[in-house]
Amino acid sequence: LRNQRVLRAQITLDGAQHTHDQLRVDARGRGSYERVISGIEAASGLLDIDLRIHADRRTARSIPHLLDDLARRGLHHVALTFARIEPPGVFGDRAPVDRRFLEGAEFAELEVRWLTRARDLGFDVDQSVATEQGPTPCMAVNPNHFTFEPGNHVQRCYADVADDRRHDGRLDREGVVHLGPEDERWRRYLPFDLGCADCAYLPLCMGGCPKARVDGALHLSVDDGERLAFKDRYVCDARRFNLRDLLTEGLVR
Repeated sequence: LRNQRVLRAQITLDGAQHTHDQLRVDARGRGSYERVISGIEAASGLLDIDLRIHADRRTARSIPHLLDDLARRGLHHVALTFARIEPPGVFGDRAPVDRRFLEGAEFAELEVRWLTRARDLGFDVDQSVATEQGPTPCMAVNPNHFTFEPGNHVQRCYADVADDRRHDGRLDREGVVHLGPEDERWRRYLPFDLGCADCAYLPLCMGGCPKARVDGALHLSVDDGERLAFKDRYVCDARRFNLRDLLTEGLVR
């Protein structure tokens, strides 16, 4: 990868070894934790590693043990990100939300604890509140962002990958992207409903997940009270709930 001028890789883990190996198995049913860790160790000094730690009720309890293990192995150079797993309803499934998914406020409280523990273990965990993508909450609504699938299909959103019901465009043999009518749903995205326009945190999150508004529960529901409750619980960014605590703990740069 480094020889091909790849400079950074994102790797995901689902908690400490016991939990990860129950959730992430190969075709033979074997856990993948040790192979993931071995890959990170092998890439050290060659690639910058972003370690994305998935959080839901199944993994949350084991995350402190994961941080201890990473520190014991001397992997302090990795950049840690804690990512709340969203329920399918965020992306368009009207089914009831399973209790394994953390609500935004619950995740926000846990994130502060995990970041504090990681800092105490020697990791660089200072959080930036800058909007790195510019005035958009997600790369899916950036006009220059594309996700390419096998078979020349083009998507904007990672959550749409392998969804054969729609494609935002196609890639021709000359490498030119041709966008179709499905791409219009991203152009119509606006984050100024459901109280967002009056929220002090709007400049940080710009309304949260765009797919929730163009495809998901926020789009599908016709009841404003239901939509607002779902947004508060599962769409609003964690910074709405924990920015004050991050500042108090000195975890923000």
